[in-house]
Amino acid sequence: MARRPHPEEVALKIKVPRGIEGYWSIMLDLGRDGGTFSVPDIDARSNTDKATISGYVNRLVKAGYLVLDHTLPVPKGSPQRFYRIAKRSAEAPRVRRDGSEAPRDQQWRLWATIRLLKRGFTTEELAFNAGLDEAVPIRTVRSYIQHLERAGYLGRVGVAKAGKPITYRLLRDTGPKPPMVLATRSVWDQNQAAIVGDSVTEAAS
Repeated sequence: MARRPHPEEVALKIKVPRGIEGYWSIMLDLGRDGGTFSVPDIDARSNTDKATISGYVNRLVKAGYLVLDHTLPVPKGSPQRFYRIAKRSAEAPRVRRDGSEAPRDQQWRLWATIRLLKRGFTTEELAFNAGLDEAVPIRTVRSYIQHLERAGYLGRVGVAKAGKPITYRLLRDTGPKPPMVLATRSVWDQNQAAIVGDSVTEAAS
């Protein structure tokens, strides 16, 4: 009998935001050997909204990662813009609207800290260690732990006792990129390009 995956990993069959890592990987592929690409080209591969992609592309242009190569007229509307990569990066550039470099987001810092705390950690310990440079709200830490536990990345050490905080341990380390909690309350594994665990559709807090 074939082993039933646990937790289940489901292929994307709906429109799910891929995030900047996904957008950038598509651009690297489209821009291979000096190739050019447009926002619709990226959208065709990412299955997300064009406005989000366009915003990221504009930030990359201001930061010098992309340059406008040429435009083509279209029957209606503004000319189609085609870009090429001017500066390559192994990781997706994190830039603000003005083109300045942005720090790692909270999920990146939490995941990196979880991978370091191999002996286990409590919610408070994770918040403290991940927030040495910039504080991470305890609510954010607690929510991220809950989603990773539900998706099978974290497990509890021992039996929870009254008055004592729960200790968690990393069970599933798929790589340096953090599992992303999406607005659908799904967990997107950037290292495996798959949604892990069950999807719960509700607004992100």
